[in-house]
Amino acid sequence: MSQTSDFIPPIDDTVENEFASWDYSNILKAGVTLTSIVSVTCTDENRIDLNPAARLLSAPVIVASPSTARVSAAVSVLFGTAVGGAYYKIQCVAQTSDGQQLSLYTRWQCNLVSAD
Repeated sequence: MSQTSDFIPPIDDTVENEFASWDYSNILKAGVTLTSIVSVTCTDENRIDLNPAARLLSAPVIVASPSTARVSAAVSVLFGTAVGGAYYKIQCVAQTSDGQQLSLYTRWQCNLVSAD
């Protein structure tokens, strides 16, 4: 499992829904693409959110790399309705055309703004 950079800025609780993406382009060999998504999981490392999996608002999809535009080299999912104070770890496991199963994860802090 490899960690990518944390998503910045933090997401605001309850009011923001944003796409989370994992870019595999820098670890895929030339000609290799993502062929399927094995899993996308979400946990709260602060244990504030009692149902962190519910923050995944859409089915994950294979997309072009946002950094290189390489076809079928990234995974994207809509994330949101987060709980203030949570520190989410979101992991994506994908299958590649050369038989690898690769895992990337990132973290996303959630700001508490709904109490204002």
